[in-house]
Amino acid sequence: MRTILFSTLLCGCAIIGEDDANNAYDPDGDGVAFSVDCDSDDAEAGVETQWFKDADGDGFGDPNLSMMSCDVPEGYVTDNTDCNDASPEINPTTVWYLDSDQDSYGDGEVILESCQQPDGYVFVDGDCDDTRADAFPGAVWALDGDDDGFGHATKKVEACEPGAGAVDNTEDCDDSNPAVGAESTWYADGDQDGFGDDLASISTCYLPDGYVSDNTDCDDTDSSEFPDAVWFGDLDGDGFGDASDVRIACEQPSDAVANSDDCDDTDVTLGAQTAWYADVDLDGYGDADSVVWECWSPMGMVDNGADCDDTDPAQTTAGMVWYVDDDGDGFGDPLMFTAGCLPPDGSVADNTDCDDADPTLNPATVWFIDSDNDGYGWPTVSIIQCTPIAGYVMTDDDCDDDDAAVGPHTLVYVDADGDGYGDPTTEEGVCDSPVVGVLNGDDCDD
Repeated sequence: MRTILFSTLLCGCAIIGEDDANNAYDPDGDGVAFSVDCDSDDAEAGVETQWFKDADGDGFGDPNLSMMSCDVPEGYVTDNTDCNDASPEINPTTVWYLDSDQDSYGDGEVILESCQQPDGYVFVDGDCDDTRADAFPGAVWALDGDDDGFGHATKKVEACEPGAGAVDNTEDCDDSNPAVGAESTWYADGDQDGFGDDLASISTCYLPDGYVSDNTDCDDTDSSEFPDAVWFGDLDGDGFGDASDVRIACEQPSDAVANSDDCDDTDVTLGAQTAWYADVDLDGYGDADSVVWECWSPMGMVDNGADCDDTDPAQTTAGMVWYVDDDGDGFGDPLMFTAGCLPPDGSVADNTDCDDADPTLNPATVWFIDSDNDGYGWPTVSIIQCTPIAGYVMTDDDCDDDDAAVGPHTLVYVDADGDGYGDPTTEEGVCDSPVVGVLNGDDCDD
């Protein structure tokens, strides 16, 4: 209990105020002034203490979270050296282990005690060999059944160190044969010239399709380019080489080609020998079965074999065009055609189809007027046209094109007593009925 001291001491003319008196007053004699004593009647109780939050309960407090109190607040301690108050495992007494091989497991013989994780140290020890990143607790090793240094792909053992009969690779192609070891490297041979692409390789035990053991191709997209390829000079730049001008190089020289077919490499107008076809009927189209190869055109020959009949100048492929008839209606698609002596399967000479996916639509399609828009046309008014026409349909079975309610779908009943209700047993289609009736069959007694 605190006692408020009111006193005025006269010393000369000075007056000692209440605050000075309280600061000097120490009723329990513990050396702590009355004004700041937690309990002025208890010499064991002194001033307020600064307490630090210990959220993780490890006995070390967070230096950034504190409060002043005479009594110990729950969850607080006097220490303020915790660097991670969210983890009870991390504090100034935490032991860290050297991890030289950076496999996340430390050497139990080399430790540092620190709140912050030191560089190159980890929290977990137990490494059996801190010089090998592949050796650690729970590491998986491949069994080496034939003891050739290459492990089996599926037979494995879990251990910190490999031990006898185990290795750190799964490269053995046949673990029962010590003469057969790891896979070989094969190189893609995209252009199939027998030389592989050094930048496209795979490792397998056996040679895969499309691969070779060589990796010296300079261009694996061009089968004419490979080591020691033979090129022929093309001085006139007509794309045909001179057989007497031979070049050896992997990549094609700028003034050479892969063929030696030039008739005259000093004349750009003379290239390789050309196929010439006999043109007996002189229609400009040659006989494909009568051909010779020459640098210059022989008399009576042309450079195409497109004649259908070389005895008839009217029979050439130029004027014989065949059009695809996908829907089989006898009318061809004007945009899909080929030229030839004989029509290909599914082709016709006609090219007037407006819809080659629908056999009902072609230039011979008949459309019938449908004035009442009931979907049934009037048989006596029609138009022949490929494409649909507004107000016309393909059917011609309407019996009353002025009344949409009357058509092939309409039923009529005999009304013998004239009461407006028909006999249900006399049902007939209105277009087929020889008598005039009513459109209902609701009469109980006609």
